[in-house]
Amino acid sequence: MMIEKIYKKLKEKIDREPSKDDYSKLIAVYEKPEYLFREVLDLEGIEFGIEIEFESEMSENDIIKCLEKNGFPLEKMISKACSRNKKKNYQKWNFCRECCRNKDESLKCEKELISPIFKEEVETWKQIREVVNLIKIQLKGKINEVCSIHIHVNRKCFMKSPIAFNDLQKLYVYLEPLILCVAAGENREVSEERLFHYSAVASQDELFWRKGFKSANTAREEIGNASNFDENINNLINCFFSSRYHSINYSTKTTDYLTVEFRIFNGTLNENIIQTYLVIIDHILQNIGGKTEKIDPYYDKNGEYYLNSNYVKKCFDLLGFNNREKSAVLDILKKNNFYIPQHAIRALEGHYTDEEIQRIV
Repeated sequence: MMIEKIYKKLKEKIDREPSKDDYSKLIAVYEKPEYLFREVLDLEGIEFGIEIEFESEMSENDIIKCLEKNGFPLEKMISKACSRNKKKNYQKWNFCRECCRNKDESLKCEKELISPIFKEEVETWKQIREVVNLIKIQLKGKINEVCSIHIHVNRKCFMKSPIAFNDLQKLYVYLEPLILCVAAGENREVSEERLFHYSAVASQDELFWRKGFKSANTAREEIGNASNFDENINNLINCFFSSRYHSINYSTKTTDYLTVEFRIFNGTLNENIIQTYLVIIDHILQNIGGKTEKIDPYYDKNGEYYLNSNYVKKCFDLLGFNNREKSAVLDILKKNNFYIPQHAIRALEGHYTDEEIQRIV
């Protein structure tokens, strides 16, 4: 950092000669930049929607009244999560009664807001910011390890051919150790419950194919060789996947298979982290088909696992992050010291039990 630049910056802020303490404070700001909320992210023309899960002691009726009073009229109230196959236009926010619990049922997440279809524009992020602040302040909403953020992206924005399906899968699998760490958000890790129930890792999708439908490789080949992508892809996906409980979910009945859903991200009411999640997804979709370089993604240190710094650098280069985007992702990784929990390693290496496979199927 050039001292002249720091000096000029200080002179703009104070009307005296800068002291040593002044320099120290400003250097700290330069060396540890905060990833601040932005009005637009420069996403590459994608359409997306987000599902925000949270917990609140307020009644459903009071939540609905509060939302409508604050300028968010709902398209409809969905009584149960399993009723999501009801037709929705996604032009307004939807409120849904969730039913997520951890294994011993000590934690629950029973509220969810589903966004309209968004495009990258100032109004989009204005709405998202207002909604998360409303949940935090007026709905007294909180996040626990059961809550998650699900992000849907319009499939037609990037899947121009059956080959794109396979290329996206390959790229996601390569990036998955990094994604798992970023997906921790404000927490130390993505929970074991999520990885072994709600969001099985893409690296082991072969474990969850429908019984009797040939092999995973054959299924991929059939999708890749489909003569008419739009007509054949939905039927193939229906055979290909056993459920929606995958980190990257192609079997999206709720949107008539028009989207791909990213399900791995921890819940958050921090709009900066939601933006970071979108940045990751956007750069994945921009770089489908990108060449990957074989490298060990993590290492073992005294029985604990951490991301390999060379692997992180390769991922950043592959995704084409600018400095601001790198800062956003590194902010999450540094808080957790690049740590990967043992249950994430277990999932990535395919150590699902028969019981866990049955839960997901």
